[in-house]
Parts: sequence; structure tokens; C-alpha cells
Amino acid sequence: LGQKHQIAELMDSIAPHFGDDYWFLSYHAMALSEDGQLAEARPKIERSVALNPKNAHGAHGFAHVCYESGEPDTARAFLLPWLAEYPRDGFFYGHLSWHLSLVEIALGHLEEAQQLYRDAIRTEAHAGGSPSRGARYSPCGRCRAAALVDHSLVRPGVFHRQPGIVIVFYSRSHP
Repeated sequence: LGQKHQIAELMDSIAPHFGDDYWFLSYHAMALSEDGQLAEARPKIERSVALNPKNAHGAHGFAHVCYESGEPDTARAFLLPWLAEYPRDGFFYGHLSWHLSLVEIALGHLEEAQQLYRDAIRTEAHAGGSPSRGARYSPCGRCRAAALVDHSLVRPGVFHRQPGIVIVFYSRSHP
């Protein structure tokens, strides 16, 4: 976490110059979350979302803070209506749907997770963002999960596997 800590410190040092800028608050909160500083990240991401509820970067940061804090119900309550209003061709639509699918799995809603895959995550269903060569893999460094489409991956801790979707949880110590 050395580099992540340095980024969080950098964001702390320049924060006074940005004040209540919603985008900066979301970026700062994300940096703090990545560094494990969840208590410090929470009010920043909440303020960012309050200032601009439609900011996709803020929604992403909120999903991360909830994930890292072990609050799948909070993440679900936020992401479901947020995604319903966000354009399907928006850059974060597939990725935030991926976050929601992880939340659904955490809550034991496996059918909902599969429906999200079919409707929003698989490459053919989503035009926003950059495609990932036939597979969707979360670029989030701390999410500890990968959603692989139509591939088999043998790793410790396969949580759920059915045709068309494989969700793999892995520890940081694993390559």
C-alpha cells in the first residue's frame, strides 16, 4: 500500500485548494478508501454525492467505500436507483453494474447478479466505457474480485460459477 498511501497523502495536501469541489472530493475519498482510511473517506464521498448526485465518479467512490466497509445493503440501496437514472451508454454503466453484481452476490441474490451480467456487464449488452476483449474485469485495485465471462479460471475461492458468469474472489497475496 505504499503508493496508495502516497497518493492519499498528496490528496490530503492539496485538498485545501479545492474546497468543496464535488469531483475532487470524490477523487480524494477514493484515494483514502484505497489506502484503507474508510472513516476519513466516508464524509468526503457522502459530501461529493450530495453536491452532485449524478457524478459517476462519486457513485463509484461510494460503491467502493460501502464495499470496503462491508455494507452491501447500503451499496445496493444507492446503486439500484442511481443506475436506473444513469445512461446505459455512460462510461461507468458496466463497471457500476459489476459493483452492484458483487453486492447482489454478497447478499445471496445470485439470480439478480446473473441478470445484471446478462443485461449490463457482458460486452454485447453494454456500449459504455472500454471493452475488455470479450471479458469484463474490474480495474478496481482493492475489489479483490474479477468477473470473467465465458472463461474458466482455476483459483482458490471460486464463489459462484454458472454458464456465462464466473465470479472469482481472491486474496491480495495471490498473484
